[in-house]
Amino acid sequence: IPKGASQLGVFLERPLLYLHGFSGGIWESGALQKIWSRPVAGVEMPGHSGSEMPEDCRFEVAVERVVSAARDCACPVDLVGYSMGARVGLGATLSHPECFNRVALVGARPGLRTEVERKARRALDEERAQKLETLGILAFMEWWESLPVIASQKSIARGFRLQMQEARREHSVIGLAASLREMGSGAMPSLWPLLGTLRVPCLLVTGQHDTGFSEIAAEMAKHHARFEHQMIPSAGHCPHWERPDLVQKLLSDFFAA
Repeated sequence: IPKGASQLGVFLERPLLYLHGFSGGIWESGALQKIWSRPVAGVEMPGHSGSEMPEDCRFEVAVERVVSAARDCACPVDLVGYSMGARVGLGATLSHPECFNRVALVGARPGLRTEVERKARRALDEERAQKLETLGILAFMEWWESLPVIASQKSIARGFRLQMQEARREHSVIGLAASLREMGSGAMPSLWPLLGTLRVPCLLVTGQHDTGFSEIAAEMAKHHARFEHQMIPSAGHCPHWERPDLVQKLLSDFFAA
């Protein structure tokens, strides 16, 4: 079993890999398996094990972890990536299309187009990493959950939202700080020039109120006919948890096509 993968094995139907976002975890795959009624294997993103030991969190390391998990599942597999996981999933799909059947990306961004943008984003992520190191995990997560892009998660069912918040606080400072520095949009290579090479169907999912990422998805869809953009009403950056009923139906139809 490749490092960072859970619930992998021989399934009676095509397995689905789920890639969580920043401060998420592979535990989410169990909840999604119940909602989506199909085998779901969670792949842990670097820096999210809770370990206090330094870990290589570079984007290409995360991509290779996903590719390794897909091969272990006797690929091609279906894939769903969320936010940070969507960026990694896109990178894996573009570099190793033979490993994937159909791909759904929730809140995806293919990096930043210019070095000026990347430099500014690296500075922001460095500032956030230092804030995490100064405040500690508990105070940092309170601040993180107040950001507009995360605040929409208040609409998630209370019991599950509390479970998500508790799980976030089990991560280590050293791991999440490394993730911010090494896996942010400014640290990863720009995938914009590669979008036209897409070889598998890719569904881009965004929430209606997540205007920035909806605009990015609409722009991505112009690069290749295999990209399809669907917007989830009354949802923000985390539509698969904010409106799980609508996203479940959308993904069920997409993966069954």
